[in-house]
Amino acid sequence: MYENLIRSLIKSKKEGTNWDFKQEHTDNDVDFVHDVICMANNLEFIDSYLIYGVSNDFQIVGLEESKTMTQVNLNNILKNVKFAGDYKPVVFVDHIELDGKLLDIVIIKASYNTPYFLAEDYGSLQKNHGKIIRANHIYTRNNDSNTDINKSASIHQVEQLWSRKFRLQESPLSQVEYYLDNKENWKVSPYESINKITYNINRPEFTIEEVYDDENDAYVFFILNQCDTSPGWYYVYIKYHQTILYSVQGISLDGGRAFVTTPNNKFLELYEANTSEPLSYRYYRKDELNYKLFDFFYDKRDEYSEQTIAIKRFMENLIIFENEEEFNSFNDYIDYNKQKIKDEIENFQLDKIIMPEISGYRIEYFKKLKSVIIVLKKIFEEFKTIE
Repeated sequence: MYENLIRSLIKSKKEGTNWDFKQEHTDNDVDFVHDVICMANNLEFIDSYLIYGVSNDFQIVGLEESKTMTQVNLNNILKNVKFAGDYKPVVFVDHIELDGKLLDIVIIKASYNTPYFLAEDYGSLQKNHGKIIRANHIYTRNNDSNTDINKSASIHQVEQLWSRKFRLQESPLSQVEYYLDNKENWKVSPYESINKITYNINRPEFTIEEVYDDENDAYVFFILNQCDTSPGWYYVYIKYHQTILYSVQGISLDGGRAFVTTPNNKFLELYEANTSEPLSYRYYRKDELNYKLFDFFYDKRDEYSEQTIAIKRFMENLIIFENEEEFNSFNDYIDYNKQKIKDEIENFQLDKIIMPEISGYRIEYFKKLKSVIIVLKKIFEEFKTIE
């Protein structure tokens, strides 16, 4: 997986902000932990690599198999390091073969949890060549050099690392995605009587506005299993000052007992074009802002509340994916099993689905959409077992 990347780094005949070459492992754990912290705090915000088995003149010398590092070795070192706030870098080791020689690659993943620093000193004057990683010292890497173990990063470098943690160098939309993870820092404005406006108490220029859409009274199948099936549609705006950063439809459930953003709609290609009514299914992706807002509006503190009951009924009508990769893979799986899925949908007994009659709507079509999600949720469980 890393062969091409590592070979290109070796060919560069230099070390850099996020990579360093080592001829072999040593028994000095303090040096290793210092390297990991510096790499984790690199200022480029990219994954970093400690590459073992390369000489000082950038020749591939390799490692004896008995002298490679295992993930167990690595974990045993890091478990004894007391990181501040329990934020530990994500670190793992991989082994590759180049020119018939074995190399260890220690990968340190980029993270927003910078700066990484220690809550307690690590090392001692009696061991590890008298080296100590000091608590509350921040180390980083500048070009091809680590911060000296007896010093701390510059004020400018420390500011960069803290800015990364709070997304201050990123776009306003990326910042608000971060702030949505901390619901306790959002309050409803008491001064708005028409539209509900929620603001971030630390960054009040970020607001979420819910505007009732009094011209939309459309019914959709995914609200028809609620006790109160009447729709209440909204526009949801995320704003930075007065600039709209993001907008999505929202809908109240069960007469206002819950509020959700409208889930995405994925059309299915089970039939030839124009030969059947379009079939689709509803979904969220956890890596999208739409889901973050859904999660933001959902108060999970009381699992028996009317809101929770309404949300659970709502979630019967959709699929939640972890990310884009899972979403795409599942749709490929649908395409591969198209005939099986089409047969299950066509053979589904629609009379088992209870829905109220609504004037002006073909309830049989809504029942068909409901049968689609019932079949696909079962297929999704099957899909997850074979991934």
